[in-house]
Amino acid sequence: MLVGLLLPLVLVVPVHYRGRARVRASKPPGWDGPGWRLWHVWLAFSLLIVAELLAFYLVQPATFARLVSGASSSSATDFASAQAAFGRQLLWTSAAVGATVLVILPLAPPRLLLATRWSVPRALGAGVLAFLALRIITVILAPALPALGSDDHPQRELTESLRLMTEQHSLWFTVLLAALLAPIVEEILFRGVLLTGLARRISFGWANAIQAALFASLHLTAPLFPIFFLMGLIAGELMRRSGGLLAPLTMHALNNVTAILALRWLAERGSA
Repeated sequence: MLVGLLLPLVLVVPVHYRGRARVRASKPPGWDGPGWRLWHVWLAFSLLIVAELLAFYLVQPATFARLVSGASSSSATDFASAQAAFGRQLLWTSAAVGATVLVILPLAPPRLLLATRWSVPRALGAGVLAFLALRIITVILAPALPALGSDDHPQRELTESLRLMTEQHSLWFTVLLAALLAPIVEEILFRGVLLTGLARRISFGWANAIQAALFASLHLTAPLFPIFFLMGLIAGELMRRSGGLLAPLTMHALNNVTAILALRWLAERGSA
């Protein structure tokens, strides 16, 4: 838990001192609008790490103990047990992340959740256009990746997880959690807290690249890192131009909805 509290400082401390150097050089901040500050970055992500560790420990204490001790086990029984606990793990993790967002959300103006510079229709339209552009790029890059739903696909584990979640609950519950709540949480944390907090100290370009890299790393799939990184960059630019999270949230939610529906279609075709 102590590591979880200290780990965000690896990013926050260098950015803080880089910001002081920019101030001495009379360079303007990368972001001077409403939003969070650098200490909010530490608060949000330290709480996030600790909350997820606690959720993991409560749901799978045996697996948690093995990870902490460095022991390993690959038995079929352990794998089956881990699969069976996934639904509860995801729900607990979602609750932990949601609690973190509830703590950090009141520290910024509510208007930031929409758009301070654009109208709501313009922000929604920009999000839709950004989603379509991202889909076109994904389709162009798709031939270089294994087929979606195959054993070799880099997100096979996520695919299986969503399938299990749909079976344990329902398709609409999965859509609500993964295609609506997850984008809201991720946009607040990455394009809200992280981006605005960093950009108050360093240039917007560097702040956007850092948050996009961390966002892509969160998805734990190296082959798809460029796509998620690009998605993070586009979302950050939408945030800068619109002055709010509605446009990137629209792009993110549409992306997740289409992914879940595609996985559902593959599952139904496979069982037919």
